[in-house]
Amino acid sequence: MGVAVSGLLIAANFFYVYLLVPWLRKRAMACPPDDPFACEKADRAGRVVLWLSAAIHVAGFFSAYFLGPLLMRFVTKFGLSCKRTGKL
Repeated sequence: MGVAVSGLLIAANFFYVYLLVPWLRKRAMACPPDDPFACEKADRAGRVVLWLSAAIHVAGFFSAYFLGPLLMRFVTKFGLSCKRTGKL
């Protein structure tokens, strides 16, 4: 359940960052007039963190749900076993 909730929150953040923020910024003129590049710097940093969190989430999802079965299929297909015990 935690994976689904975190994925939903990351998806909602993508919606917020890429669709809602530009619309709100055009409407309200939210950037400070003394530093016109402040919004661009904050947007860039926020987007980098968002993409990093999405990549970490996908890597964690893959390793939690797909890596084990994939490795077991690889081991059984090629007949690999542990040299000491002879078991998988």
